[in-house]
This record gives sequence, structure tokens and C-alpha cells, in this order.
Amino acid sequence: MEVVIVICLLIIIILLLQDKIVITKREKPDPKPEKVNLDLPDIMGQPKPVRSLTVPNITTKRQIEEPEINPDNLDIEYDENENVGIQIPQEELDEVFSNQPDFEEEEEEWNGYGISGGDNGFAQGVTFEELGAVGMLLQKEKLEPSQKETAIAIVQKIQGTELFSLLENSIEGASQKIAELLDSSLS
Repeated sequence: MEVVIVICLLIIIILLLQDKIVITKREKPDPKPEKVNLDLPDIMGQPKPVRSLTVPNITTKRQIEEPEINPDNLDIEYDENENVGIQIPQEELDEVFSNQPDFEEEEEEWNGYGISGGDNGFAQGVTFEELGAVGMLLQKEKLEPSQKETAIAIVQKIQGTELFSLLENSIEGASQKIAELLDSSLS
């Protein structure tokens, strides 16, 4: 049994040594690039030598020339005496491509759909004091008419929101009192 353990350990040692020993191929050393300018210090490296300069294409002449308009090629009919290459003045382009939307036209369109720009009661905010006042009023047994009106107004503002459900859940019997207040506001 001892012999088997020793043989296994030797095999493991041989495999580990084989992994550690790396057989590397000798590569040809890269020829060192010749320095272009020997006077400059080699702080960031030497610049690469310029091998060849390409001659730029002369295409500006073609860009300036206006294309010849052949009436046979055009999809639309026009008079041969008409100058087709006329440019639109800058003022007219500014009017057409302005980024400012026409709010008056848009408002007329919304009014045509029956949507008015006035205050419909949406997105009304309630202050913390108003919430506290409604909480206090809902906890009272008897309310004066002015207190009822303020409570009804605030409850109607928050009705259908999370604040409304939180207010109902935080006070015992609040849902019944709110229902009574809203019923009294309808009658």
C-alpha cells in the first residue's frame, strides 16, 4: 500500500514539474528600428520614419461646379427658361425650419378635440399643513360648517391618490367620515 502511495506522489510531482517547465522557442530578435533624429532625447520614444507621402486628390474643382440640369432626366416638367438652380433665401429657410413650435395653432387643435388648456383640477398640490388639518378634522366627532367645507375641499383634491389611501388607513373610521363628507358635498 505504501508503494502505491509513493508512486502516486511521484506521478503528481512529475506532472507538476512538467507544468512549471515552459519550453520556449527562440525567436529572432526584432531588428532595432533606426533612430530618425539622434539629437532628440528618447523620453516618449522615437517618431516613426515617414516612408511615403500620398498626394491628395484634387476634388475641390468638382465640388464647386454645379451639375448640368437636363430637362429629359427630371421627373417634373418645367420651362427651359426657368432657373432651376435658384436657392431659397435664408430668411425663408429660417421660417420653415425653425425649432419653435406654433403654440397658438396647437392650442386651437386641442380645443377642437374638446381639451382646454385651463385648470381642470389635475395636478393640484396639497400642503403638509392641509394634510394635518384634514387628519385633525377627521378625528373630531362634530365639525362646524366651515371646517366641513375645508375638509371636503382638501379630500377632493387628494381623492384617488396614495395620500388619500394613507389618510384612510392611518385614522380609525376615516373612510366612513370621508364618505359622509363627500356625500354631504353632493347634496
